[in-house]
Amino acid sequence: MAVWLLEGQSSQRDLLQALRPVLPAEIPLYASHRKFRPEITDCADHAWREPADDAERVQWVLDTAQQQQIKLVWAGRRGQVYEPHRAEFTTAGIDLITGATSLQDLLDLDSKAIFAARCQQAGIPVASGWVVNNGQELAEVVAAQREQHALCIKPVHGIFGEGFWRLIDDLSPFRCFLTPDDRRVNTQLFIDSYTALSQPKPMLVMPYLSGTEYSVDMVCEAGQVIAAVARDKREDKTQCLMLEHEVIELARRVVALFGCDGIVNLQSKADAHGQQHVLEINARPSGGIGYTMHTGLNLAAICVLRRLGLPVPAMPTHSPVVVRPLTTSVLISNDSGE
Repeated sequence: MAVWLLEGQSSQRDLLQALRPVLPAEIPLYASHRKFRPEITDCADHAWREPADDAERVQWVLDTAQQQQIKLVWAGRRGQVYEPHRAEFTTAGIDLITGATSLQDLLDLDSKAIFAARCQQAGIPVASGWVVNNGQELAEVVAAQREQHALCIKPVHGIFGEGFWRLIDDLSPFRCFLTPDDRRVNTQLFIDSYTALSQPKPMLVMPYLSGTEYSVDMVCEAGQVIAAVARDKREDKTQCLMLEHEVIELARRVVALFGCDGIVNLQSKADAHGQQHVLEINARPSGGIGYTMHTGLNLAAICVLRRLGLPVPAMPTHSPVVVRPLTTSVLISNDSGE
């Protein structure tokens, strides 16, 4: 019996570090990545370099897992690649974690527009908007909505807030180049830049929500939340971690709707009246999953031990707790080679 974490975000390191102390010594912990990332893979007992090609990678993972008698394979950031092959893994006696249990649910989670539509149909408060595919459509939506709403925009597909901007009419056009982390851009500058693209990607224009933003990290099993930690994100860069909060109950409804499975992350934000609206669910562990350990709740251990049919140890918890993320360094080589 063994556990294998495939390529994930940098938080793959946090998951490995959370797992090794609680896994029985006789259960090997494997890790792999397509790139040279020893700061991640060195946290496992054994590490491999994954093939670059998706089709080749799936077959390699399946063959290797069988050879090494691996019981649990965690797909990390590439759940959509592995989910169509779930039956093959099951036949081989391997438990597969992809973030959900159907490819359609994973695809719907990846599309912010489809995700919002499904939440609306289920009566779940969600940040909805208007999909635009070119500069003309964007200009028309802005013209129709700018009087009723402060607006923001982001790609229909994306992670880590990539491409998110608040659209501000009277902002200096040069401001976004001086303070890009402020995520504010002159509306006409954005429209002109988007119009100039030869192959624009679909974008989602939404009313900007001005309230508190929350992130909920959850252990899920076929649409049921087993354990959860909510984090609020503050202007001073600290985060408050809570084991009980109304946003967790909101997250339970979304997890059930999409059949989430494994460790997933929900993002939500409040409007001016304090009502939370779901932004998205990432069908993978978040970049901040390591923060949740400060509550005493080891989400990675809960997820994996339950999958292996092993007892989950008692975990004395603390809530609420406030944390501040820090940047540190890890030595990966004492020369320029791999």
